[in-house]
Amino acid sequence: MEYEICYLIGESKEANLEKIRPVIEGIITKHKGTFLEGEFVRKRRLSYDIKGEARGTYVAKRFTVPSKDEREELFPDYDIMGEINKELRYNQDILRYMVVKTDDLPPLKDLENIEEKAKAQFGAREQANRENKKFVKPQERAAVKEETPRVQEVKATPVVEVKEPKVEEVKTEEVKSEEVKPEEVKVEETKAEDEVVVEEKPKKKSKKKEEEILGDDIDEKLDEILNI
Repeated sequence: MEYEICYLIGESKEANLEKIRPVIEGIITKHKGTFLEGEFVRKRRLSYDIKGEARGTYVAKRFTVPSKDEREELFPDYDIMGEINKELRYNQDILRYMVVKTDDLPPLKDLENIEEKAKAQFGAREQANRENKKFVKPQERAAVKEETPRVQEVKATPVVEVKEPKVEEVKTEEVKSEEVKPEEVKVEETKAEDEVVVEEKPKKKSKKKEEEILGDDIDEKLDEILNI
């Protein structure tokens, strides 16, 4: 199984590269790794400072280790890649490192060719820019100048102060509420109930007695008339 290791050495330790390289390679060979031919070494400016280093040197190299079946047969209780990563992690000579499989990576030679092509293209582009600047006429340069946008003066509109109307203070007078005395209601004692005078009506004579009296009177009057 093939792997690639890429490690970074700070600018302050670049002079010790020849001493650091065998130490890193010794860690891998100690744990059953075998290095292949070829190496990629380049100096770079770092995107951000790492442990106070702004520049460094990248070193990439490839190696092989026994396959999974071979490891299980020959070294059943031995984690080769785990041991390699453990020692690299605690190494103080390198700023960063990375170990990956090479299944999807181009060969190291191709990396060198790609970088050389990129440098050549960049150099040709810079040269073309310089030549173009030489052949540009002064009049054309003046025409190329960017026109500065005109800024229209904006007259400031007067600010009208709006005074708030004064609000007169309204004095509130306390209204004394007069106590209303309830009127005394004189209650006159009513005298004893008036005596009720009941007039006794004369008793009516019975009809029979009246008829008898009338009959007697008539007889007397008839006798008087006849005796005349």
